[in-house]
Amino acid sequence: MLIESTGENTLLYGKDQEEYIVGIHQQSDCTVRVYTRKDNKVLSRDEPFYPFFFLSEEELLKDFVPERSEKYWLIPLSGRNYYKYLAIFRSWSNYRNAADHIQKKITDQNTENPGIPAKNHLVYNRGDAITQYLMQTGKTLFKGMVFEDLHRMQLDIETYFRPEKDIKSKVEIGKDPVIIISLSDNRGWEQILDARECTEKELLEQLVKVVQTKNPDVIEGHNIF
Repeated sequence: MLIESTGENTLLYGKDQEEYIVGIHQQSDCTVRVYTRKDNKVLSRDEPFYPFFFLSEEELLKDFVPERSEKYWLIPLSGRNYYKYLAIFRSWSNYRNAADHIQKKITDQNTENPGIPAKNHLVYNRGDAITQYLMQTGKTLFKGMVFEDLHRMQLDIETYFRPEKDIKSKVEIGKDPVIIISLSDNRGWEQILDARECTEKELLEQLVKVVQTKNPDVIEGHNIF
């Protein structure tokens, strides 16, 4: 079966064998919250994570002083590739401070030497906290699951278009009021919310309550972000 074969390809599916992870978000400066679904229940736990980036020269972090005198690691990497060091931090704030410290150094060097090509490639910085956590731990979302295992919610939001308004003005873009919200999921549930007896604000508050109550793993729709 496909699910059984995924565990064998660690390069593609991650080295960690934990299954049924349906969501992760950054909880604090140094933790993420991991959500798992099993037996139709969603459980969560908080785990530490250590932000990181790769850099080509250890001098780039010279004179960097982390907040709270917090420890960080600068690890030499084996091999002869361009990025020779891995910098790891205890908190997202000091990770950002270190990145800003390096960027200032690079900017200053570029300003002092305008005839030399800019050195903006000296750091390889990979994405947001969730991406970094997944790369670092080798965990994978939805491992061990088939499509039907996910609780999926479908969402469609309709607005009232007023043709008499000035559509040429950018100020008016996005101001059409929400009047109907249609909802369904892959378990046969359906619901329609409308603004006939409530304000737009109250309608959106109803939507939030429904989503919180249903607690789907995935929300599907068009133009919802």
